[in-house]
Amino acid sequence: MGKSTMLRELVNELARHPGLPSSAGIRLLRGLSLQTDGSVEDLRAWLYENAHLVVGPQEGFVRLASNQPLPPNSLPHYWGQGDRMGPLSGFMVHYSTPMARGGMVAPAPQRDNIGSPPIHPIHVLQDDAELLKRVDEVSKEVFRQSLTLDRLSGNTFLRVGVPDKPAPPIDAITKQYRDALAALPLLADQGDGMKSLIGLLLPVIAATYPIVVIDEPEAFLHPPQAHQLGKTLATLARERQIQVVLATHDRNLLAGLLAADAPVSVIRLDRSGDATTAHSLAEDEVAGLWTDPVMRYSNVLDGLFHRVVVIAEADPDCRFYAAALDSLNAKQTLPIPPSEILFVPAGGKDGMAKIARSLRAVSVRVVACPDLDILDDKTKIRRLVEVFGGDWSELERNYDVAVEPLKSKKVEATCGEVLKAVEVALSGQHDEAWTEEKKVALRPALRTSQTEFKKLKRFGMATFAGQSAAAAEQLVAQLDALGICCVREGELERLAPALGVTKGPAWVGAALAAGAHEDSQAIAQVQRMVDAAQ
Repeated sequence: MGKSTMLRELVNELARHPGLPSSAGIRLLRGLSLQTDGSVEDLRAWLYENAHLVVGPQEGFVRLASNQPLPPNSLPHYWGQGDRMGPLSGFMVHYSTPMARGGMVAPAPQRDNIGSPPIHPIHVLQDDAELLKRVDEVSKEVFRQSLTLDRLSGNTFLRVGVPDKPAPPIDAITKQYRDALAALPLLADQGDGMKSLIGLLLPVIAATYPIVVIDEPEAFLHPPQAHQLGKTLATLARERQIQVVLATHDRNLLAGLLAADAPVSVIRLDRSGDATTAHSLAEDEVAGLWTDPVMRYSNVLDGLFHRVVVIAEADPDCRFYAAALDSLNAKQTLPIPPSEILFVPAGGKDGMAKIARSLRAVSVRVVACPDLDILDDKTKIRRLVEVFGGDWSELERNYDVAVEPLKSKKVEATCGEVLKAVEVALSGQHDEAWTEEKKVALRPALRTSQTEFKKLKRFGMATFAGQSAAAAEQLVAQLDALGICCVREGELERLAPALGVTKGPAWVGAALAAGAHEDSQAIAQVQRMVDAAQ
């Protein structure tokens, strides 16, 4: 019981008559607030413009998909009387489900009278050439195929393609044009992806619903199509000033929404047993994630659809840890399936806090796995601790005692250390020109001295001694409890120190080929991650 249930309850509650109690079947929705602007006369004017008034014994406003008029004198009863709209919601809210979208592109019966109001989105396209053009533009953009409205058959429907004969005047239809039109395939006979996308957008484009509720908009779509649908939906929402509420499991659709530069907020439903809770990520927080280049072009958005996200420094770290997790899962049944754990690269230690803050805001369980030399920067480790909900004052003494000896002196680098640094910096570039840019990039490797903190990467926890070692052990245990699982060996590469490759893109392939992800040190590291995620 999750997103689909919540959307259905939302739509049903909006359609409930004001003053009547909620349905006994409501299970997720605990509160609903509806903000309305304007008077009843403003509403009446809006309906005159965006609906159709029929006169006669049953005078009233009619909408798409309904022939039942809403009497004008009933408007005060449904407008501004609370958070429910009764039958007025049919004019204000469109609810799109995967099963209903296919029917939107099915042939629509011709109207009995040429002056009758439209009761189907395709009827609206008959009456408005600009809206028909907009639907055609969407089809060409996503599927690279035009759409033609067949107005001549017994029913009205969309065909795929353009007749190879020009359309004659409506009162001089030729057989040649009829044959050319009939040769085009029906949209209703196309694949589920095309039918679903066009069927979703037809009522959004052809009508003026202020609120559009969509369940699984990505259903039947390939990833690029889901991305384009998200972008189109967000563009329509911004252009028409409508509110779109949708439920999705698709990162591509979410990325498309964000790419359109429309305001987007995220509500994540978290299920634990029979209980479902909602957590929100505000518009500015979502925008902050999307505008950061590292996070925009990583898989961080996928974290919204996983139970646990493990943040590592770089992509090779993610690949190695994922393999080690599979190895651990083969040895024992883990409480969290590996498929529910996503590894996200942060592009270094600096990005970890920002990713963790955003994901934790919507109750995604997060674990960070920085190299041990994060202790070199007190501000950085403190910020990460606070993002993970820790009280820095409870860790500060252990931190100060642990790192004090590392700050008190400098040691000269050995020739071997400099040589290794140069090899790493120029790895794979043997045949390239020696440029000024390479000289600049090499300068850090040629420094003649380094602080003791640099030993953390090479020797890990063995760097600490005496009282400093005891404080460091307590500190690392405190960090583990928060979900910050530093690599105790120093850095990822120390989990496979015997490889001929020391760093760089080739390391992870060599480490996996050598089975380093199955060694005890690697298994211990991912075990700490799993423990921290629970």
